[in-house]
Amino acid sequence: MKKSEIEKEVVKTKTETNENNEEKKKEEEKKEEENENAKGAKFKPNSQRPMLQNREPEFCNDKQLEKFTEFVEYVKSLGVNGLIDEFTTMKGYNLEPFITNAHNAHQQKNRYKDIYCLDESRVVLSQKENMRDYIHANFVKGPPLINDFICTQGPLADTIVDFWRMAWQENAGYIVMLCELMELGKKKCERYIPAGPGDVETYGEIKVTLVVSKNEDQFLYSELLVEKLGGPEQKIRKMYHWQWRDWPDRGVPNSAAPMLRVLREVRGSRYRTIVHCSAGVGRTGTLVAVEYILQTIMAEKTVDLKEMIRDLRNQRAHVIQTPVQYAYVAKAVLRMYCIVTKNIPLSCQTYTSFSNDLTTIANAPPPK
Repeated sequence: MKKSEIEKEVVKTKTETNENNEEKKKEEEKKEEENENAKGAKFKPNSQRPMLQNREPEFCNDKQLEKFTEFVEYVKSLGVNGLIDEFTTMKGYNLEPFITNAHNAHQQKNRYKDIYCLDESRVVLSQKENMRDYIHANFVKGPPLINDFICTQGPLADTIVDFWRMAWQENAGYIVMLCELMELGKKKCERYIPAGPGDVETYGEIKVTLVVSKNEDQFLYSELLVEKLGGPEQKIRKMYHWQWRDWPDRGVPNSAAPMLRVLREVRGSRYRTIVHCSAGVGRTGTLVAVEYILQTIMAEKTVDLKEMIRDLRNQRAHVIQTPVQYAYVAKAVLRMYCIVTKNIPLSCQTYTSFSNDLTTIANAPPPK
């Protein structure tokens, strides 16, 4: 099936579902508005909230489909090995001038000394009493992204309070955790939320209650009640926490579906999304890169992978650490292409072939 035939078939099938999608979207927006907490209101966990559902994507008008297909053809022309070679040309890219004064002055708050936090885009905490303004976190935002991300390292024991200061200050609604607390016998992140439903922990001025905790495929999904202590007014917010539990450090997941489900959920949020792994650059950068490409296509723009790397690293240094993570970004986008083309065999064959090649390379033993 040729490119034009794919586009015609997609146009034909998508018109049959557009009205239903609009109705669903309106219902979801209304439900979200009704469930929004007023300041100081009593918290009620929203048991009806859709948890990471694979809802219909916003794609795809004719121009978006054209840009989507253009990207797919580019990926097909390179293949997995070609993308890996392309990544090596960008591996050492970092913003110039590379200014990290705050990072250098607060080494005790950095999980890894060689993962730098850029001054230009760092999250600056409001200073209070003897508390400093530094946390190893950067804003990643601006076109083509329609929602703001905060990319950060997994909290250390003495930065958990800072993490929650940031989450409250920046009005975060979602926290996406892409690591385990321990991996291969090494500490990757401190526990920073209560351990089980009904448990309460206080981190500085922030009181966190874990209300709901459920296993959802690869995720541990939690609903949190977050309360700011002190001050004349009671302030309570809801936050949602997803821990993706089977993504290996410096590696890639077997499936792209969980990635798309998380991004679909947070995309429509009016609140910031905090994303972290251990260092906050490899797995974290991979997730944000997928959204960057999808939003580029939604904006009807041509995707430039090298420009994407430059733009993201100008905000969060070192994002995407390995060649297979770079290739996985393409895999996730190919999976979305398969979805929006309604599983037309040719588009799914492209995804399956690429996915198999990536799995073979990712699982190959390291050279001796």
